[in-house]
Amino acid sequence: MKKILMLLLALILSGCASNSTTSKVIDYQKALELIDEKQALIVDVRTLDEYNTGHIENAILIPLDTITTEPLEQIPDLDAPIIVYCRSGNRSNQALGLLEDIGYSEVYDLGSINNWEGTIVK
Repeated sequence: MKKILMLLLALILSGCASNSTTSKVIDYQKALELIDEKQALIVDVRTLDEYNTGHIENAILIPLDTITTEPLEQIPDLDAPIIVYCRSGNRSNQALGLLEDIGYSEVYDLGSINNWEGTIVK
């Protein structure tokens, strides 16, 4: 009986883990694939000052503190593929959760801008 209870507990906990946002963390290569295949939008969730020091080419600036509970004016399509990034990965992870809560269906977290191997522009 004890083994059955442990097995059930393991199954329940593994089901909870599948909803984690960590499954939406992507690397540079996956980001390039999404941009090429799905025309994914790149969203910088840092501050304007940080953005102005250097950002990924073609990135849209949408600071984390401007994301509310409403769809973004800059991205009205809730099915648009979106890649978010910030300085360290903390704000991009928060943005991923907020955007999913709003209803965006395809959001990915690049994490830190330092994970980007392509062009950085000022």
